[in-house]
Amino acid sequence: GGKKIKRGGGGGAGSSTAVRGGGGGGPEPQHGELAELRQQVRAMERRHSQLISQLATLHAEREQLQAENGSLRAMASEFSAMREQHAIALEMLGEKEEQLEALRGG
Repeated sequence: GGKKIKRGGGGGAGSSTAVRGGGGGGPEPQHGELAELRQQVRAMERRHSQLISQLATLHAEREQLQAENGSLRAMASEFSAMREQHAIALEMLGEKEEQLEALRGG
């Protein structure tokens, strides 16, 4: 909310006027307190910026890892197919060796 003006006293010409933050119950912060609050806000803004930067970095790393994961899955699938082909080739080689041995009269 906006600022509220509180008028105290009986409403006469000499009544004091105090301006304070909307909804708050206490007096306006003193100059030193205000400077400290501003410093805290700046520190929180810096921390917020750091966290946003860290989030962007982690997001980029995640995307890279997902891409690498896809490549690894494709390689694993290819490797599995190659193992099957290798096993078939070994079996065929064994059969050919048996046939050759039979032809030699072994």
